[in-house]
Parts: sequence; structure tokens; C-alpha cells
Amino acid sequence: MISALFMTFAPIEILFFFDVVTAVIGIGILLFFVKIPTLEKAESATDWKKVEYFHDLKEGMKYINPHRYILYLIILSGVAVFSMAPMGFLGFLQVSRNFGNDVWRLSAIEVSYSAGMLAGGV
Repeated sequence: MISALFMTFAPIEILFFFDVVTAVIGIGILLFFVKIPTLEKAESATDWKKVEYFHDLKEGMKYINPHRYILYLIILSGVAVFSMAPMGFLGFLQVSRNFGNDVWRLSAIEVSYSAGMLAGGV
């Protein structure tokens, strides 16, 4: 709703400036306030093995193989993301083409989409 207010009264350059400022704030919070602990190396060389991305992927696939319900859950999640992603990006285009590109219409679709995602998550 705040973005709709800014879209109503501010030009696009100011909106992009808000995007840059909020990105700098987010990066600053991560950089200065979030401390990532360092991992200590194991005592023996056999305990410490370098973990690669594809090795982790292979181990994960080995774990999923006997647990079919996890495989079905991952497939269902992938289908859900694949199905909902176009709505997230193209819903605004559909509203602006069919009903007009008034700020309140685009804000209404954003608020209803967010409320639906929140309700679905709950």
C-alpha cells in the first residue's frame, strides 16, 4: 500500500531511488549486524571432507529415493511454483490491459495477491 502511495505522487526516478536506498539498508544490516560463525576444521583429515554442490545433490537424491513422500512433495512444490510464477509476474499486465492501469487497480491486485498468498500459507 505504501508503494501505491509513492506511485501516485512520485515520478519513476524517485521510486527507483527508494529501491536503491532500501537495498543499501538491507545490505548494511546483513553486513554489520549479522555475524556468520566460522567453521573449524576437524581434527583428522578423514573427518574433514570438502563438500561440493553436486556431491550434496547426489546425497540428497540418495536420501529421497527410499522416501517417496518427500519426492512427491518436491515434485508438487515444483509444479506449484511453476504454475504460480506467471500469475505473480503477468497479473499486473492482465489488469492493466483489461481494466486500465490506474494505480489503485494495480495496488488492489497486489494487495489481493499478497492476502491470498498469506491465507494460503496459513
